[in-house]
Amino acid sequence: MNPAQLHTLIDCESLRDFWQYYRHQYFGLINPGGTIDVGYLADMSGDGRVIYIGKFDGKTAIKPIALSWDNLKEQGLFGIPALGTIKFGPSYLYLSAHARRESIKGLALSRVDSTCPNYQFVFGVYGKNKPQYQKGLGGGHYSDVEELKTAYQIYNKHYFDWDVAVDQLMNGERLGCPISKHCGLFLDQDNPDIQLTYKQKKVAKVLSRRDVETEIILHDSFKNLGPILSYLLPHHVPIR
Repeated sequence: MNPAQLHTLIDCESLRDFWQYYRHQYFGLINPGGTIDVGYLADMSGDGRVIYIGKFDGKTAIKPIALSWDNLKEQGLFGIPALGTIKFGPSYLYLSAHARRESIKGLALSRVDSTCPNYQFVFGVYGKNKPQYQKGLGGGHYSDVEELKTAYQIYNKHYFDWDVAVDQLMNGERLGCPISKHCGLFLDQDNPDIQLTYKQKKVAKVLSRRDVETEIILHDSFKNLGPILSYLLPHHVPIR
């Protein structure tokens, strides 16, 4: 389903309703060209006619804007977007939602668990250890640019083609590449081979040499995933 279809699925009846269910959460704002900016619902006018949000377009600048209910119905991307694997810095994260006890309808990163498959390697190479590499994400402050970038990636997912991902890892251009909603390829400091994740699990190694055919070798405890991965991954890559 594309963004133009998603934004018509309005799950609130009024601006006050939206404020009740989306306060201090993220939602999408669809641009005329089809790209998606991130909005963070920060405040509401006293008469209930306008909401104030922080709008983020994937860069470092955060633009405060006001929206009426008509604006929101036209531009808003309602509901919680699909999570899974997202590009994050030089690697990627796998995201999954907590069980929700409160009546919320938007994206609350404090209710999202994240796993980076090689966060220690990322820390060693890049000299920083963001808590979201391993633990839950932010505390709901839209002035936090790192959190905004994460929310932006959730709404604007980028998956690498298999061959591009393998090339970038072998050439040292990246430490990890998301290749689908549930799968990613990464490098680790303790293993010379490219590793494959399915959801948050490290399930296989990828034997890729420039003079031999690439193949996926499943770890013994994940041999049962062969049929699933054969469906999810490129058919030209053998799995054993």
